[in-house]
Amino acid sequence: MKFTLSLSLNNSAFSDQNNGAEVARILRKIANNIEESNLQDGDKDNLRDVNGNLVGYVEVKPRDILTLTFGKNSIWKILKIVNWSKIGVI
Repeated sequence: MKFTLSLSLNNSAFSDQNNGAEVARILRKIANNIEESNLQDGDKDNLRDVNGNLVGYVEVKPRDILTLTFGKNSIWKILKIVNWSKIGVI
């Protein structure tokens, strides 16, 4: 399995010089939730800042899943370059 955490620091909850405190608060909450559960493939949860704004997510996936994260234009470039039939996708 693969555990992924994505956290965006681009809003007012992270704007002061002590933005580490908000990151730490979110990480503590995640750690507490994980400690009380058994992680399974497909588990996903949204992360919210102290103001209730969506700032990220945590997700558990099978290890062999390919995840591509690019800008919308970059993904089209990759799709055109890769011969998907040779790697068993098509």
